[in-house]
Amino acid sequence: MEQKHEKGVTLIELLAAMTLLMVVLIPFTNLFFQGYKSNQENIKQLDTKIVATGIIEELKSGLRQNQLSVNIGGESFDISNPSSVKITNYPISLNGTDFILSFTIENYLIPDSMLSAIINTKPTNLYKISVSLAPKSDVINYKPINLSVIIKR
Repeated sequence: MEQKHEKGVTLIELLAAMTLLMVVLIPFTNLFFQGYKSNQENIKQLDTKIVATGIIEELKSGLRQNQLSVNIGGESFDISNPSSVKITNYPISLNGTDFILSFTIENYLIPDSMLSAIINTKPTNLYKISVSLAPKSDVINYKPINLSVIIKR
């Protein structure tokens, strides 16, 4: 009898190769999805930091120009008495994103230990502005961005 030498693979060989390929590829696709999710969270955190910096700048500008209020995201906040401004957990929408905003403005005194021999009197009219901003999300619990700055009025 004559034997035929056909080239090709059997169905069993094909199924075994596909199974082996899936065993290798599934963990890698999971890795890519986790990387994508992490990247999206980092983008959200960076966007939040940019918005928080803008809020700090708006508050600084308002204080330096002796304004009675500042407008943040269409909302007006009273800063007429800057030594006692405290806003906590205020829902606000900025750039199409919902945030939870908290900020304080308070008098700031330089500790004596920080004064040098060159400066023999404490500066007055110093204010510390602290801003905490977190994206509002039902799915992911984002860490708030906390920024502080000390300014002279």
